[in-house]
Amino acid sequence: MAKEHYIPNISRDVFIDSSENGQDIKRQLKYLKKIAMRKGFAVAIGHPYPSTIKLLSDYLPTLLEHNIEVVPVTKLIELHTQQQQRLKLTSRFLIKVNN
Repeated sequence: MAKEHYIPNISRDVFIDSSENGQDIKRQLKYLKKIAMRKGFAVAIGHPYPSTIKLLSDYLPTLLEHNIEVVPVTKLIELHTQQQQRLKLTSRFLIKVNN
């Protein structure tokens, strides 16, 4: 819906804690890291469950070891929007050149 109304947006990649089970959350955190390393960023959402907060706190050093920084989603939206604008400009330029 946001796209239809030209509102800057970004989609989530991982739902960290659809289950409160610690092993499930750890698996999702590993998946989050994999996506971030592949794409250059990843968006995760979760609940403020005590288990989620504890496991995320424990997992943060692992992310930092791989130069993965936790930032507010607004920062990712800003970077994503800038990237999309650059791609549009590049595409227009390439179309102009090919004509």
